[in-house]
Amino acid sequence: DLERRLLEKDEEADKDRKGLLRQIDALQEQQEADNKVKNDLVKARKMAESEVTVAHDDLDSAEKTIETLNGNLNKQQKAITELQALLDEANKTSDGVKQSLIKSEKKCSSLNSQKNDVET
Repeated sequence: DLERRLLEKDEEADKDRKGLLRQIDALQEQQEADNKVKNDLVKARKMAESEVTVAHDDLDSAEKTIETLNGNLNKQQKAITELQALLDEANKTSDGVKQSLIKSEKKCSSLNSQKNDVET
């Protein structure tokens, strides 16, 4: 009877040991899966941080380009204003010259008429 109880206890102990080994295996598998997920998350985070850094660099570059373009635009607008002022002045001068030319032509015509009157 004692042998039978010892045998039952041994079988029960083996059963418990096998159950514990299965639990240990399951926990190890879960730990490996958790480690893989953690490693994947670390890689994803590093990738995201790298992309953010690149985006910041691109933004800085774009802001510098915008600043340069705005400076160029201001210079061009100033140059256009100056050229417009020169054009306006040239048009005034041209108008003055035209008026003088018209007066000169009238005077010349008048003098030609007087000359013709004197000659005849």
